[in-house]
Amino acid sequence: YHAEMLNSAALSSARDSQLTGKRIVEELVGEKRQRLQQQLDEVYRTGKSLSIKEVRGPGQGGDLSDERYFDITYQPTCDHKGNLEGIIIFSVDVTDKVLARKRIEVAEQQASERAQELEAIFEAIADPFFIVDAQTGPRRVNRAARELIGIPDTVPTGQLRQNGRLFELYDEQGHCL
Repeated sequence: YHAEMLNSAALSSARDSQLTGKRIVEELVGEKRQRLQQQLDEVYRTGKSLSIKEVRGPGQGGDLSDERYFDITYQPTCDHKGNLEGIIIFSVDVTDKVLARKRIEVAEQQASERAQELEAIFEAIADPFFIVDAQTGPRRVNRAARELIGIPDTVPTGQLRQNGRLFELYDEQGHCL
């Protein structure tokens, strides 16, 4: 498989700026070279396009320290008789999308860990603690509150009001919550 034509983006990410006319797989080494050869062979053998998402690759000029992510599509091309004559490779830089998703995943993990910490603190409070909504009733109660009014851990807080009034809470004006 030889490179017949490359756009400026492909040329800037290649280690060899004179890639036109050369074998594409020569640009890569080791496992990546073997994988590219297999992918091109599959497209050529089946005549079907192949899309691969978020492939890691070097940055501009083959700079390995500037790692990038690409969505790559191998699209077979045919002559006027329908015979396979080549493969067009489309590559879209999706680095910003991938890095944003990874930042979100890290933030979600941190938020989850923080929520677990806060839950542990809430449950460890020695005094009974109730969080009550005026319309829906008890939203949260800690372990001490459950023990005080005899609510088993198996009863979800959201069902406390549904099971009848186990206790009554009043606001400052004397209205039942």
